[in-house]
Amino acid sequence: MNNKIEYFVKIIVANYFHEQSFNVLEAGTAQGNDSRELCVLLPNANIYGFEPDSRYHSQVHQNTCAYSNFSFCKMALSDKPGTTKFYQADRVTPTESSHWGSSSIFAPKLHKEIHTDIKFNSVVEVETTDIDSWAKKNNVDSIGFMWLDLQGAEYDVLKDCKILDTTDIIFSEVSLVELYDGIVLYDKYKEMLDDRGFEPLIEQLPWKDAGNVLFVRKTKKNEVSAIVRALGGFQ
Repeated sequence: MNNKIEYFVKIIVANYFHEQSFNVLEAGTAQGNDSRELCVLLPNANIYGFEPDSRYHSQVHQNTCAYSNFSFCKMALSDKPGTTKFYQADRVTPTESSHWGSSSIFAPKLHKEIHTDIKFNSVVEVETTDIDSWAKKNNVDSIGFMWLDLQGAEYDVLKDCKILDTTDIIFSEVSLVELYDGIVLYDKYKEMLDDRGFEPLIEQLPWKDAGNVLFVRKTKKNEVSAIVRALGGFQ
């Protein structure tokens, strides 16, 4: 994800909810850098972070342990509770090897051809949950803002999600080609969200394979658009 739009979206959300208390779901925390910034910029929010990749868990703790408004879940979001395979990604170059944020519950497909430096050499089993089951178990009755970086799983996670009816803003990674086997691409994902009452406000699609989109509830579009204009728009 592009750092500039990430920060811009956080400022939009901060202005939209202002001093209200609200819940944020951040799915795909990786190291927790965005988690930490969300905690700082949204001090009135309860932020619930999800990251199934155990290689990042200690870093998430280091980045968020100072913030009382952050809660962490080590499960993968999916369309149902259970377990699934998790394909772990690493970036491998002639000079270094490092964990990479392309890990997914979907097997890599075109990702291996487009991003040849990213290798999927490890497959582990992780626990999964759907948002509604997790919310019921944790007494969460609304989620004002969702931040989704799920490497192709976004459609499956949201399509039957009931608590989505309480959400006003979604910032989501979207897939333009089948980076992972069997994933839903942007057009169908956008169609589903349209049926659920959302439309794109900012589309950042500079790459041939993926991008980022800010979706807003249609009934809130004028209010959020006014905030974007007041902030000078996204360039």
